Amino acid sequence: MAVSKRTLVVNIAFGVYFAVASTILPWIAYYIANWRYFTYVTAIPLLSVAITPWILPESARWYVSNGMMDKVVEKLRRTARINRRNPDSRICDIFVSNMEAPDKIQESATLLDLFKTPRLARNTILLVAFWCFTLISFDGHVYSLKLIQSSVFVSFSIACATELPAGLLLALLLDRWGRGLCGFLTMAMTCVLSIAELMLHSMLAKLVMSILSRFCLNMAANVGLQYAAELLPTPVRSQGVSFIHIFGIVAHSLAPYITDSAAIWEGFPMLIISTVSFFGAALVLFLPETVGQNLPQTIKQGKEFGRDQHFWSLPCYHKTHFNGHQHYHSCER
Repeated sequence: MAVSKRTLVVNIAFGVYFAVASTILPWIAYYIANWRYFTYVTAIPLLSVAITPWILPESARWYVSNGMMDKVVEKLRRTARINRRNPDSRICDIFVSNMEAPDKIQESATLLDLFKTPRLARNTILLVAFWCFTLISFDGHVYSLKLIQSSVFVSFSIACATELPAGLLLALLLDRWGRGLCGFLTMAMTCVLSIAELMLHSMLAKLVMSILSRFCLNMAANVGLQYAAELLPTPVRSQGVSFIHIFGIVAHSLAPYITDSAAIWEGFPMLIISTVSFFGAALVLFLPETVGQNLPQTIKQGKEFGRDQHFWSLPCYHKTHFNGHQHYHSCER
């Protein structure tokens, strides 16, 4: 996808299918009223994986990184044909000649290459930590809905319905404010809202705080998904994203115990979630910004990516010098 379209495609697509499916999911469970049959019904959509290799196009970046230029050209021409474009045939020839230049050395890499240099290893560990903290907070809030004295079917549906507006809002903000700032704000707001839910006594107020937290966590999860796919170099992007999601599964398995901690003290779940959200908000600030940047195509580019960025720099503003004075301009897209 084009740099300017990554945020829109990722967040809108995820927001639509996740919001619709998760909103109706509790009512499927309600009317089936049998966990075995419910398991069968929810497993049926997974059968689509059998036809995925034939309907899902391969990544052009992956073709390039593996030297399969004929496949890249075929894909580009097919894309042009679907979009009813008729570009000059010399464009593909120039593209191929540039990519096959001596300085364009194709490389193969493994997951271990992410940990061979301090910078790549740090980014990978930070992505893993941010994703795990986000999922622990996300699932913790989902499971904690049963602790609020309301219909879990209604509250779960309302919380899931926030996914689409959260995706729409994030699509508008993510390219203006940046991945790091959006990740920080959403996790920080989750921390504040979880503390508020801990301190409030009204059932309605707790439910409102929980739904607002879910709204923020929807955005934080989308930031984490996009961040990992953009920051990891192309040769190990799929392996790295899978590696991060494996640790996410571990985080999923920890979340139910957060809810169970209410047996010790009823405020324990929100205290844990607020603490985890705080650490997630702090760690994401140390990741390099990817907004508007070309994705790292090689391990070497991954090592150098973001080295010229300052810790407090924001994508929305850039600094220029004019007649000895500093001027700050809003970045308009």
